Amino acid sequence: MLIIKKGNILEAEENLICHQVNCLGSFGGGLALQIANKYPFVAKECKKRCYLWKYNYDELKKDYFKVRINNNQ
Repeated sequence: MLIIKKGNILEAEENLICHQVNCLGSFGGGLALQIANKYPFVAKECKKRCYLWKYNYDELKKDYFKVRINNNQ
């Protein structure tokens, strides 16, 4: 079931949030930039993943990865 809530996703209390990124690992604006500012290591991990796939869109579009966030740090 999908539940739509209004508010700041970076302040969500849910255990999981999802965000689609581009195949270049660019976090240049919008929610992506806000994620990169709050959790710089997420952008770094994404860029590493894109590099590993050689920025190949056809391969990256089939891929996903999780980055664990510990808000107590």
